[in-house]
Amino acid sequence: MCQPTGGISYIVIKNFSLADYNDRVPVFTLKVQTALKPGGFSIAENIRNINIIPGSGEFVYGTKIQKKIAREKISSSQYIPYGLAQRINHNNHTKKSYAMLSLDQLKEGLPNVERVSVVVNWFTNNLNIKDCKMYPAVKFKDDFAILPGDWQVGNVTRDGA
Repeated sequence: MCQPTGGISYIVIKNFSLADYNDRVPVFTLKVQTALKPGGFSIAENIRNINIIPGSGEFVYGTKIQKKIAREKISSSQYIPYGLAQRINHNNHTKKSYAMLSLDQLKEGLPNVERVSVVVNWFTNNLNIKDCKMYPAVKFKDDFAILPGDWQVGNVTRDGA
């Protein structure tokens, strides 16, 4: 870790092998904190409610590790999978999805959280609120099979999204 300069700190990682991470830069979790005097006030211990805002993503709240595998359409309703399955929501050294690892880290860092508000992104077909339809959508549809990929919102399944 380098010395902070003007309120900014940075980390330099040299010769880091990406082979264990599907040749992608993994998610790094860094903790910056100050030492408190014994018996001092702790912000982390006094937080009771928190919002989780992951942005959009089909599996951002997925509790299971999801994988995608390329597939080729051979008829109107048949596909042939090929290649290696790639993890969608797991790029760490635990056996947990991003969401489950994040919740564990939340519990560790903010031990007294009692309530979590979850932000969910939906899609629309029109910018005019009067005429728009809201719906769930998928990122990988025809070119990839998703495993296990089993979700449903109301009566809309992943295949129908």
